[in-house]
Amino acid sequence: SQMPWDFLSFAERDSWTRLGWTPDQWDAAHPIPTTTAKTSTSTFGRRLEEDDFVEDEVEEGTEPGDWRLRGRERRVQATPVVRTTTQTRTTTSTTAIPMTEYMCYQDLLEDQQDAVRTVGYTISTWRACKRPGCPWPPGIPTPNATCLDILDWTQRLLGMTWVDLTSSKRDALVMLGWDPVGTRWNVQDFPESYASLWNGLQPRQQEAAAFLGFNPQ
Repeated sequence: SQMPWDFLSFAERDSWTRLGWTPDQWDAAHPIPTTTAKTSTSTFGRRLEEDDFVEDEVEEGTEPGDWRLRGRERRVQATPVVRTTTQTRTTTSTTAIPMTEYMCYQDLLEDQQDAVRTVGYTISTWRACKRPGCPWPPGIPTPNATCLDILDWTQRLLGMTWVDLTSSKRDALVMLGWDPVGTRWNVQDFPESYASLWNGLQPRQQEAAAFLGFNPQ
């Protein structure tokens, strides 16, 4: 994101903070383009396609100085011309970047992994953008994993206690219908959303399900 820190959402600021960013670091590392506009009046709107203006055959009643045009000759009114120039701020000092920017996904803490997904990365895009040489995280289903692999992964999530889940995972589960204190989670009282087809979920519920490792299949 090229937006200044103050323009990020609360969830984005919280996630980038967990990944080691400070507001000053962020703004220094993500300069935004500045656009300036200059307005000038141009008389280059005049276009003659045949002969120039003529002053002959002035009809009675016309004011002195009136012009008549022949054929396809045109005179276009002078119009303001806006020229925009885009400039990008540059810094002459070295900007400190958090170490998480150079880490493999599996080397991040669990809440940092959640933060990565909250700001829009997937494991695949994080590897491609940050550390292309990183192997796929062990124990996590690949994008072409079978349904059984994904089911095994989600079952491990269900085996965790509510208090051991990260705040981001708890928020996603609450979006899917679990209560905020984990009473239903502790007795595995599944909410109605777990009986719905993917298309039957609300968009925010689909986002929460994808965050937890589910997919439309």
